[in-house]
Formats: sequence, structure tokens, C-alpha cells
Amino acid sequence: MALVLLWQTASSTGVLSPEKLASPLTVAQSAAELVADGQLVDAFLVSLGRVFFGFLVGGVAGVALGLVSGLSRWGETLLDPRCRCCGRSRTSA
Repeated sequence: MALVLLWQTASSTGVLSPEKLASPLTVAQSAAELVADGQLVDAFLVSLGRVFFGFLVGGVAGVALGLVSGLSRWGETLLDPRCRCCGRSRTSA
């Protein structure tokens, strides 16, 4: 809450330019207008669809690469060294 008050104060005094970042009051007013028009719900659903599509594409790619890596020597030779370098952690004994 303190951060929002600081943000509003900086916007009201001109320290924070509205071109850089709109004030919380402006954001709330715009959100209310978008909710009243129904545009916010539409935009939210479009964004949600894009998120689900991204997870679907990433999941399919990950499963496919995992199967190639796990079921063939060629895939293991090609993919495992790249995967192991990212997941390796150092432990101290």
C-alpha cells in the first residue's frame, strides 16, 4: 500500500512523468472503463488463450525431446550433454 501511495505522490507532483508510468488513479479509471466496455474481459481471455497455447507448445516440444533423448542413442548423444550442463549443481563435501 505504501508503494502505491508513493507512486501516486510521485505522479501527482510531477516527479514521475505520465508518459513513463501512469498514476494509480489513471490506471484504476482506465481499468473501470475497460471493464464497463467489456474489453478487459475480452483482452484477458485472449491473453489466457496465448498462455495456454504457449504451455501446450512447450509441453509438446519438451515431451518430444525427452522421448527422443530417452529412447534413442542418437537423441541421447545429441541432447543429453546440453541438458546436463544446465542442471548440474555443485555440492560441497
